[in-house]
Parts: sequence; structure tokens; C-alpha cells
Amino acid sequence: MPIEIAFSFGTIFELIEWGVSVVTTKETGETYVATQGDVWDAHKDILLAATGAAVCMMITYIYNLKKKNRLKNNNS
Repeated sequence: MPIEIAFSFGTIFELIEWGVSVVTTKETGETYVATQGDVWDAHKDILLAATGAAVCMMITYIYNLKKKNRLKNNNS
């Protein structure tokens, strides 16, 4: 679920950036979007958001697994 949420929010933000660039002047749109000429900027941003969510999920999983093992060993 966290990965889907990160994808969703990342995509919504990129759509808002695109919408602003469409409704404003060319200079304002380019300044707001700030892609620096990279046509894949939005894709990279969304991918990084999902990757960050996946890494956080993995860290949380490992932490909880170790915590569960510690509690199990202490109760034995």
C-alpha cells in the first residue's frame, strides 16, 4: 500500500506541475516545473518516490522481524 500511495502522490504532484506549466506563461511554466531540459524528469521523480517507499518498507520489515526475534528469544 505505501508504494501505491507514493506513486499516487508523486503522479498527482507531477500532474499539478504540468497543469501549472500549461496555464501560465512559458517562462513561468519552465521555472515552476524546473526540468532543466530533461524530458524524463517527471518519470524519474515518480520512480524515486516509489523506490523510497519500498526502501522504507524494507527497513521497517527488517526492524520488526529483528524485534520479533528478540522478544521470542527473551521469552524462551
